[in-house]
Amino acid sequence: MQINLANPRRTGDDRRHNDVVHARWLRLLNRSTGEPGYRDEWYWEQCGGCRFWIALNGELGQDWGACTNARSAFDGRLRYEHDGCKSFTARENGTFGWPPLLSSSGLGRAIPTPTPQTRPTNRRGVPKGGARRLRYRI
Repeated sequence: MQINLANPRRTGDDRRHNDVVHARWLRLLNRSTGEPGYRDEWYWEQCGGCRFWIALNGELGQDWGACTNARSAFDGRLRYEHDGCKSFTARENGTFGWPPLLSSSGLGRAIPTPTPQTRPTNRRGVPKGGARRLRYRI
C-alpha cells in the first residue's frame, strides 16, 4: 500500500480506519476495566500512567501507545492507556495519558487516575475509561 503524502487524510487521521483499528486492538488487552475480576489497585496501575508508556502520534495516540519497559511482557508492543501489567512504574510527576496537561509554569500537572468509586459508567455499568474525556471507550 502506498500512502499519498499530498493527501491530507493520511491513515492516522482517518476516523473510520482508526475506529476499526481500535476495535481490533482492544482484543489484545491484558486487563479490561469491564471484567469482573478487575482489582481496585489496577485503576492506579494503568499504562497511561506508566513512565515507560509512549503515546502514538495522531488520533490513535489519544488512547494507544507503546510499552518500552524491558521488564514487561509487553515491551515493544502497543498498549491501551487503560490496560496494565505487573511491571507498572508510575511517572514521577503523576501525569496520566498524553499529552500531559501543562501548568502556566510549564510543568506537568497530575491527572488523577480514576478509582472504582469515581469512574463514570455507561448504561450497562461498564466503566467509561478514565477521568478525562476519551475518543474511544471500552
